[in-house]
Amino acid sequence: MAKPARPTRSTKRRRSPRAPTPEHVVADSTWTEGDLTLLSSDGVRFRVPSAPLLACSPALSAALTSDTLALTDPALECAAVLRPFLAFALKLDTAQVREAHRRTYLPASSASPFVAVARLMAKWGCALELRRLSYVFEREGRGYPGAGRDAFVVSALAGDTAACCRAIEGAAPDYTRAGGEAFVDRCALVPANVPPAVREIVPPAYWAALVKGWERSGKHRNRREWAYHFELLVQGAK
Repeated sequence: MAKPARPTRSTKRRRSPRAPTPEHVVADSTWTEGDLTLLSSDGVRFRVPSAPLLACSPALSAALTSDTLALTDPALECAAVLRPFLAFALKLDTAQVREAHRRTYLPASSASPFVAVARLMAKWGCALELRRLSYVFEREGRGYPGAGRDAFVVSALAGDTAACCRAIEGAAPDYTRAGGEAFVDRCALVPANVPPAVREIVPPAYWAALVKGWERSGKHRNRREWAYHFELLVQGAK
């Protein structure tokens, strides 16, 4: 009796992200001078001054072994995120971040370009720049569905508990004033309304405090009560 054939495994290997080859690289029109070359994950070359960039990013400083650094993260290290990041981190210029923010039409499941820049700053360890971005978002990142949620995410990535509380308090009108279930339906920061893709961005301690604070905010779901319990829970977790 013939033995049953063993299931064969696919010989194909999963490919890890690779840096673009030289023939597919194009030069960025703004960042053309500097002693450090960054190659974005989508094939754009940025020439930047190394001293200020490495000073604000310990992670980049540790990873750099030559005057060229090939980036591979397709979500955070692409040209669309690097441009506003470099403008903000090296030139203290918020114009590109604001422009990218205003020109993007955001579905409910997406996060603002501010959030992508904040995530890159968190990945590269740019603590001071992340705090500044949180402040800028608090002033300017308004006027679209989910703005309060994104303000909370940016502030959580920056470790700014006070700014998170202000985002909670400003997320929507009070439950009692909105009437019925309107607050729950409208508020993008209510845990049940936060899409999984956005939820995964929030540091675990901040997400847990957001959920438990919401549960403890009373039958009227008052946003100040919510922020109060959130702050206590975050402080208790530190």
